[in-house]
Amino acid sequence: MPAVPKHRQPIINAAVTLFRRQGSGHVIMVSSIVGKRGVPYMGAYSATKFAQVGLAECLRSEVVGTGIHVSVVYPVSTETEFRSAMEKVQTPIAYQDADEFKAFWDRDAGILADAIKKIGRVEAK
Repeated sequence: MPAVPKHRQPIINAAVTLFRRQGSGHVIMVSSIVGKRGVPYMGAYSATKFAQVGLAECLRSEVVGTGIHVSVVYPVSTETEFRSAMEKVQTPIAYQDADEFKAFWDRDAGILADAIKKIGRVEAK
């Protein structure tokens, strides 16, 4: 079994070490839709999300054949201080008003939670 690279985040190292020991596991990284498609005026933030996706792709290739799976979820929006600040600065580009944006976020958060639950049920079988 290859050594765990030192360049990984400590939490990922801990998870992969445990998953290797038990012979299976699933790393789920929560990124953002801007990790797949850049958004105007949010280049630095988008870059961090693209980096998460790149990390997941590298990790996926490092653990192939070990019983460890790596997934990335791409929520459109999550409730954070960053999101609150952005709502105050500008109206979301893709939405007509803040109520439409909030309704979409509420739906998206539910979809994300359901997807994570589904992954857990599939792996428990």
